[in-house]
Amino acid sequence: MTTKLKTTTPTTEPTDQLAVPAAPMSGIVGEVDAQDFSLCYLSLCQKSGQLADDFKPGNFVFGKAIDLGTTALVIPVRATKFYEEDCPFGTGTGATWARRSDIPEVEFREAANIDFLVKIDQPVSALSVTYNNETWA
Repeated sequence: MTTKLKTTTPTTEPTDQLAVPAAPMSGIVGEVDAQDFSLCYLSLCQKSGQLADDFKPGNFVFGKAIDLGTTALVIPVRATKFYEEDCPFGTGTGATWARRSDIPEVEFREAANIDFLVKIDQPVSALSVTYNNETWA
């Protein structure tokens, strides 16, 4: 059996963009960026520190409120690698650089900030997302 394909004529001009919004976005107005949102973070509870008063050492704690136990299911969504000056303890924060080639002749270490979606039992903020009956934040 042969299927004949229907030929169509494009109704809009071709574009080199991967996606073109059908209408102006609504709901987000102004100069909004990632710094405007407060993200919860994942902590590993240690034997000392404030979390040890409420959670078992060795457990992952999300948002300083949800005990995830000894394992956490995460999906990395953004990572930023950078380099920071290796300063003696107690002297403050050293300089940071985005590229290794920009580092002057100083001692430095590699570092990274990684944003994850963490699977949790219940929504904790407006940034929580539920998909297939699983909640992520």
